[in-house]
Order: sequence, then structure tokens, then C-alpha cells
Amino acid sequence: MNFKNYFLLGLLLCGISACSSDDPAGPEEPILQKAKFAVSVKNDQVAKRTKAGNTDYDKTVNKLTVGIFGDSWSTIYTQTPTTSVDGQFSQIGPQEVYAGDVQVVVVANASTEVEAALKSAKTMEEFIATPITLSDEYSENGLTMSSQVFDDIKIIADKTNYFGYAESKGDLPSVDGQTDGVEIKGDGAVKLVRNVASVSLKSINLSSEGNYNSKSFLLKEVFVANVKSLSQAASREEWGKIETPFTITADNDYLKYWVGEMFEGTMDMGTYKYGTQTESENLKKEETENCLLTDSWNKIPASIDYPFYVYENVNGETNSTGKNYTLFVVRGDYTYTSKGGGDITDKNRFYAVIVNNPADMNASNYEGVGKHNYVKRNCKYEINLTILGPGSEVPYDPMISTNLSTAVKVEPWNVKNVHEEVE
Repeated sequence: MNFKNYFLLGLLLCGISACSSDDPAGPEEPILQKAKFAVSVKNDQVAKRTKAGNTDYDKTVNKLTVGIFGDSWSTIYTQTPTTSVDGQFSQIGPQEVYAGDVQVVVVANASTEVEAALKSAKTMEEFIATPITLSDEYSENGLTMSSQVFDDIKIIADKTNYFGYAESKGDLPSVDGQTDGVEIKGDGAVKLVRNVASVSLKSINLSSEGNYNSKSFLLKEVFVANVKSLSQAASREEWGKIETPFTITADNDYLKYWVGEMFEGTMDMGTYKYGTQTESENLKKEETENCLLTDSWNKIPASIDYPFYVYENVNGETNSTGKNYTLFVVRGDYTYTSKGGGDITDKNRFYAVIVNNPADMNASNYEGVGKHNYVKRNCKYEINLTILGPGSEVPYDPMISTNLSTAVKVEPWNVKNVHEEVE
């Protein structure tokens, strides 16, 4: 056999050896089967703005950002909803996704900046921890809302997968009676919870049961202080905590708190408030007309029932116990009748209330929400004040306890029902 034949035989043997190798070829890439994902929000109430400028848009869903995280893929998208033919639902989608095990979360009314940050999230934890800013809650976007994180959701291939359309999991009939898809969540519609709380003045009354014979009170303004300007976008739990902790290491860290009005010098601080905070016009309501309270108001003040939207502030300042919990402050001129019979007016007196203060043992009552301390999201705090004396000359120090009686009614906002659909 000549050299050429040996060479060819060698090549043949090498080829046979390579073809018969038992070495593994490595893990195969998972095969992803496509599906469609759509979201439908029930329009149970229509929002509007009144001529007086008060906002009543706290139920509107203007856009939805949906985060879906699978084992080897994720998709995050935002769409503006369209209204269904019957007017009952606002709908977005369909959006291409993949079948398999996923986690799902929904955020409503994210600003353009927050939307971009959400879309950059690589994991569910990054998504829900995305910071949101209080100024966005006063924009035309509407209030931000979020669902819980739904774990262990399985999108079934070759089926229309419904998310929150039925109380029980299983096949769902279509209009013509044929099987149209399968409910993969069960337990009814998804709930969206607002990321803000609402604080408002419900009423002011005068009383002479204390040390002063109260005659009148001229209301000038109300504002809030120690308001956290940052929160996170969502929580793993339904109505879970989303508070951003503020650890203060430098004086300018206090700028992360917002306040409705700033004062000169030492008046800008006190027992209830510390540090120079960022002033926001959204956190103050001034009276432009003379609203005088005697036995009743001569005219209803604009600040009555005016909502201030604030973020959760359960912990206050994390390294200083008892400081910088959210405050509600009333300013006005208090007039009382002296023992000699003359009227005395103390101008620009302040009445400061720590919102939902646990130290006020009988200050709060709760309807449909568990008892808690300070400010929790998706709660309405309606403050009823009874003035018994001249209040304080400065905004942030405690008053003599006999000068003011406080009752705070706490109730939850209605939650939004969300339906989700996957094809």
C-alpha cells in the first residue's frame, strides 16, 4: 500500500472516531413558545377636575407598565389603555411573551423617567425597588399604583391564558360556548394599590371647655411637613410596605424631605421637624378669602377636604427616634374673650399635628384598614380639629395639650380591579 493510501485510510479512521464520540454536546437552549399578553383595567369610577381646582383623579389609570419575568427571559412594556366597547374596561396589549413559569407585576401611571427606569430592570427585585418621586403624583399622569408580585404563574402553551378573570383556575368558555382559554391565576381580579396616602383637613371647631373663652378663628393656610419625596414602585406583598428609608449623614440629606412652607431662622425647626427641607407648593393650601369660624363658617374654606398626597412615612428619620414624622399644620388668627370682657386676638398661631400619632391614644379610628402608626400608603387621613386655645407662636413645637383636641379618621381608598389576558 503506497503512502497515499495510508494517508486516506488515516483520515477515514479519524472520521469514524469523531462520529462515534460519547462526549456530551452541551446543554440545549430552551425552546420558547410564543404567547400574547394583554391587560384590562375595570373602569369603576371616572375621574375629573373640578372648577375649584381640587383633584379627583385618584382612581384613573392612564397607562400601565407590566413586568413579566421568566426563567430565561423578561419583558417590560408600557401602553396607554383604550376603552372597551361597553365602556367597562381600559385595555392594553396584546404583547408578545413566552409560555412557561413567570412572575408578574403591574405599575400604573409611571412617569416617563420612572417608566425608563422600570424598563432597565434585570430582575423582579430591581423592578419593584425602582425609585418614584412625589412631584410625579401631582402631574397629569395620575397617582402611581402597583400590584403585588405574582409568583409561580404558569403561562400554558397553545392556550389563551387569562389572568384574573375568574375566581377559580380552569377552562373558560367563550361567548359561543366553546372553550376559549384557561384561567391561570384564579381568586378574581388583580388589585392595584395606590403608592400614596391622602391627608386632608375635614373640619375645625371652636370650644370654650378649656382655659379660654373661644370667640373666633380666621383660617389662613394649611400645609404638611416632613413629607418623604421618594418611595419605591411596588412591593412583593399586596398593600406591602414601599417606604424609602432616609438615613441622615449630612445636613443636605434633609432636602429629601419636602415641606409646604419654609420659615426664617429657628422658626424653620422645632421638636417635630429638623433640618432644611425642600419647599413644594403642592404641599400648601392658602385661603384667598376671609374664612372666619365662630359658631359656624361664614364661608367654607378652600382647604377643607383638600387632599395632600404624601408617601409612606412609618419610620420617620431612621437615626433619630421621634423626628420628622409627617406633620399637618394649620395657621390662623385666634380670638378669645378675656376674663375682663375684652377680646384678644393672637395672630398667626400654629396648630401642628403628627399624622396618625400613636401617642394620641384616642386620636384615630380605623375603617377597613388595620391599626397602624403614622402614614401608610393607600390610606386617607381625615383630620378633625377642635381649637380650645391660642396654639403656638412657632410651627413645629408641641402646644399646651389643652389648646387643641385632635381626631383622625383613617380609611382605605377603594382598590382598582385589574384583569390580565394572555393568548
